[in-house]
Amino acid sequence: MDVKLFRIFIVSFSSILLSQNLVFFNDEESIIFKENELITINGEEYRYEKALKNKTQILLLKSGFLTRKNMILDTNKIETFRTHKVRYSTRNAFKKAFKGFKVGFGVGGLLGFAFPFGTDRGSIVEKTVGGLFLGSVLGIVVGSTYGAPIGFIYGLVARGESELHISYYYNIKFDDNINSNVNNQE
Repeated sequence: MDVKLFRIFIVSFSSILLSQNLVFFNDEESIIFKENELITINGEEYRYEKALKNKTQILLLKSGFLTRKNMILDTNKIETFRTHKVRYSTRNAFKKAFKGFKVGFGVGGLLGFAFPFGTDRGSIVEKTVGGLFLGSVLGIVVGSTYGAPIGFIYGLVARGESELHISYYYNIKFDDNINSNVNNQE
């Protein structure tokens, strides 16, 4: 039992020591991505894992709804990238507000559509027409009074994407976690 714990400790400790930061740099700034940090590369969101094959490839983790998939990407195929460190971004706030409105519209619309079917008046056609009307009205009300404001506030506080960086203007290097003395200026 003690040997297994010792092996787990050694593997965990060595992975911490051997992991490397991905650094995009030029004369003006350095942008550092650490292990398990969110990065958008060529329009797709990934989590940066580590460098591979003489530091010419990187291992990325692509998360789906219920799946996770490891992907290997050549560093020369990176055309654009974004960080996810920006807070208090109005772009992110409006993006989340729209998403909140859609969720509120869906919930309110569903409740409004289902309401006439709980009554015993009218035919199925009248209930459907009434449900569609009531669902759209209730969807707009719930989406605009609850969904959009909550989404806006969440978007201001949550981390959002930075501006789009074009990798042509940056050099790529891999920096050890321990000896990382490059300052992140973002």
